[in-house]
Amino acid sequence: MRWFEGVEGHARAKEVLARAIERDRVPPALLIVGREGSGRFLLARELARALECRGEGDRRPCGACVPCRKIEAGTHPDVVRVSPEEGKAALGIDQVRALLDELALAPVEGRRRVFVVDPADAMTDDAQNALLKALEEPPARSHLVLVARHEDAVLRTVASRCFVLALGALESAEVERVLVARGVPQAEARERAAWSGGSVGVALRPKHLERVASARALLEALASGEARKNPLGVAQDLLAKAAPKNQEPALRREGALEVTDILGRALRDALDRATRGDEARALSGADPAVVGRLARAGADRIALAIDAVQKIEEAIANNQNVNLSLEGLVLDASSALARPGGTRGSETPANEGLAHGR
Repeated sequence: MRWFEGVEGHARAKEVLARAIERDRVPPALLIVGREGSGRFLLARELARALECRGEGDRRPCGACVPCRKIEAGTHPDVVRVSPEEGKAALGIDQVRALLDELALAPVEGRRRVFVVDPADAMTDDAQNALLKALEEPPARSHLVLVARHEDAVLRTVASRCFVLALGALESAEVERVLVARGVPQAEARERAAWSGGSVGVALRPKHLERVASARALLEALASGEARKNPLGVAQDLLAKAAPKNQEPALRREGALEVTDILGRALRDALDRATRGDEARALSGADPAVVGRLARAGADRIALAIDAVQKIEEAIANNQNVNLSLEGLVLDASSALARPGGTRGSETPANEGLAHGR
């Protein structure tokens, strides 16, 4: 039997789900975690299709039977996606209460009912607490699938009652292969894949290469010391290119998150270079020369910068003001890299040293 062919990569996660279906042991509550664009919702949908599939071939889901086609179109009455209402960022308690009412009902057409909460980290604390009863006493013939960025993005009481399935990053070469298969020219596919963080979804975003250019400019500004000398100017340029004011709020937030993700991976490259030298591995598509200059700041300072970037990323994901967040990103990252410390015994800002190759 060939399982989940519509989902690229994630072989371990697919194998776990396939075995659970074969043994009729699919957990009543699952938490699928992974970065945006990792295919986490796609896997949740394909799980629902596999559970409802009535195809007789060697593929599951088959993609051709009536239930498979209805689920793909979003019209199957027993497979429901629960997301924030239009125009709202949060998923509130009223929506969860309506979900609980639906959970108590028997399937209409299929073998089971599947409810996908996406993104689960958009649920308010009250909404998550309201969901606990269903997690503790799951109804028969129903499955609740939560989709989130990571396990800590939901309350511990919620995560602890779910079977957690984490989706890792794909290899850059695998992402490139998928893009080429979808008609992206080879050279462009290679560049998109290199900066995608192992996510086909991110690599295929229409604005992906524009955001990559913004992130590259920010990395150069951090490595040269320009971000330390002129943080507001660098931040304004970043905003204008990665999250322009004329874009929809959701696109602005997506752009800001993509830039912070790229910056975080490039800084982890620099941290690896600072600690492992020539044995360092690459997590990003950043220019090795830029990574090398960032690495001169030292492991302690780079770790502080990574922590600052993660905090800003969480703020953006939690719908904080994009303008203030990206300004804070430049200020905090450049300040972290410039803090005196380590064994240099110098009060010279780190970025100034980077700029002059010290």
